[in-house]
Amino acid sequence: MMGIIRFGSRVKGYSHESSDEDILVITRSKGGEVIYKEGKHILVVSLQDFIEEVLKASPLVSAVLSGYEIIYAKYPVYFWIERASEMLRRAGSIHVDKGGVRDFA
Repeated sequence: MMGIIRFGSRVKGYSHESSDEDILVITRSKGGEVIYKEGKHILVVSLQDFIEEVLKASPLVSAVLSGYEIIYAKYPVYFWIERASEMLRRAGSIHVDKGGVRDFA
């Protein structure tokens, strides 16, 4: 396992009683799973897939970085999160969700 990141309404502070907990799990090589278990929405991606999502500034990366908490991360995960944040800032990106708008600029 390379990293575990909480994101979404519970981290951003606008969750309600029935909100699920959003968790991104970054693995060394296995990925592509979405697991719903006991109020948790767990996305499992490989480090390579995460890097590809960062490089294309995907909606997934934007959603995660609009409000997140790193639970566990090995070196490359921190590097790619910082790189993604910088790319979104340079692009003047915004993320819109139920909790409002997050401007990366």
